Amino acid sequence: MVDLIYAVRGEAVPADYHALLDAALRAALPWLEEEPLAGVHGLRTSPARDQIALLPRRARLTLRLPEKCVVDARVLENRTLCLRDATLGLSAMRVKPLVAADTIYADMVTLGASDEVEFSDLLQQALYALDVRAWHICGRQRALLTHDGPAIGYPVVLHDLKPAASLHVQRLGIGPGRRLGCGLFVPHKTITGLD
Repeated sequence: MVDLIYAVRGEAVPADYHALLDAALRAALPWLEEEPLAGVHGLRTSPARDQIALLPRRARLTLRLPEKCVVDARVLENRTLCLRDATLGLSAMRVKPLVAADTIYADMVTLGASDEVEFSDLLQQALYALDVRAWHICGRQRALLTHDGPAIGYPVVLHDLKPAASLHVQRLGIGPGRRLGCGLFVPHKTITGLD
């Protein structure tokens, strides 16, 4: 698995852009839906106002794909994606390998839980299923509009990971919704002194 990074030209996107971006990417890359581990990192945006989120000048679109897909993903270079009334112009692609880190972070993980205690239990079960031992911290509950309606999830930090476990979680992710930015982990600042 690698991250494919495209610089983005555009001023704003709808606040609920995740499903719109997924649809635009599937139209441009029809094979994307057949890649079970394919993921799309969330765009960095300003807080939404009037259902619009502003893009910074250095905005990036990042796809997480199997290395075998790199050549096929080059078709996105210099393409424009339409997200309702907004457009995203993409530039040349840069390939970034995954890097092991003892602390990794996901903006949102959805596991079908209605509260943090249930979510934490399900997250621990998911980690055991991956044969990964790690401490976790959950952020505040968030909602995300998916193709099937709203989904509830939490930002998650996993820490005290061994290098192999870190890469394993980054490759496979946790929970559904990878193409909507859910369950995708990236290296994060180290956390120390936690019990």
